[in-house]
Amino acid sequence: NNKYAHVSYIRFEEPNPLPVELLFFEGENRDNKNLLKWATASEYNSSHFKLKHSEDGTDWKNINTVTSMGNSTEYVEYIAWDCNFQNIINYYQLVQYDIDGRFEIFDPIAIDNRTTEQRIIKYINLMGQEVNPQTTRGLIIVVFEDGSSTQYIK
Repeated sequence: NNKYAHVSYIRFEEPNPLPVELLFFEGENRDNKNLLKWATASEYNSSHFKLKHSEDGTDWKNINTVTSMGNSTEYVEYIAWDCNFQNIINYYQLVQYDIDGRFEIFDPIAIDNRTTEQRIIKYINLMGQEVNPQTTRGLIIVVFEDGSSTQYIK
């Protein structure tokens, strides 16, 4: 069963490694600022990252540009902060650019910045007068910073 094939041309190409091996892209609210972190396991001819923000997950605006390591085979972590966001669900997208201008867009992440705690600004009675909730009896209205209110009887 001696079968042979005649090959007249063999082409060898340089391997084309992925420009960036992204390990993670994540975010959280810390001290009233959104902390955005990502890390790479390797980078090949990487130029920079653009961090984009959206309030609806559709319309994206560039908020930061971070220079990348360029070429690396080691763990590299990047950090950026966003201090200008609304108290809504904020979306972030990471775009990595090569030195030749090509780019890769990574899946977006979301940070829920909706306020869950309401700050009390005053306690009032039915006549609108401020009262001390520890010493006042009867109906007490609690007024919150966002303009909402609740009431209770003591």
